[in-house]
Amino acid sequence: MVQTVRDILIIVLALESIALGIFLGLVLWQIWKLVKLIREEVTPLLDTTKESVEEITHTTQFVGRSVAAPFVKAQAWAAGLREAVRTVRESRRQPRV
Repeated sequence: MVQTVRDILIIVLALESIALGIFLGLVLWQIWKLVKLIREEVTPLLDTTKESVEEITHTTQFVGRSVAAPFVKAQAWAAGLREAVRTVRESRRQPRV
């Protein structure tokens, strides 16, 4: 009786070992597919994203130099002119002592 139970348990353990080996093989195969997917799909996507970010950076720098900087200079010049005119007007209104 004990020998029969022992033999059955040995068979069950052998079947479990075979099943675990099969599952381990499937997991390794899935990992290989994932690595392949990363190499073929994700890496080019990241490269494209990097190129897009660089293009946006260059465009932003161009707009800053070509549009924003002259506009800011013109606004500063206009503000200075307004302040000069206001100062001259106020000096005319105040009586000299």
